[in-house]
Amino acid sequence: MVPVHALSALFRGTCKAALTTAGLLAHVPPQVWRKGWMTHCQPAGTGTEVIKYLAPSIRRIAMTNNRIDKLEDG
Repeated sequence: MVPVHALSALFRGTCKAALTTAGLLAHVPPQVWRKGWMTHCQPAGTGTEVIKYLAPSIRRIAMTNNRIDKLEDG
C-alpha cells in the first residue's frame, strides 16, 4: 500500500503534468500548486471487486457508441 501523503504528492504531480501537456496549466490559479493536497485512499479489495465497482462507470464513459470504430460479427 502507498502512504497517503506520498500518493497525494504523486497525484498532484500527475495532474499538473497532464494539464501542462494539454496546454491548460495557465487556467489553474498558482496557489493550487502551493497548497498541500490530500488524496482519499482506502483499500479496494480484490481485483474482481474493483472491476465490479468501476465497470458501470467505465461502460458509460469509455465505451460510448460514438467511440466504437468497428463492430464485426454482432
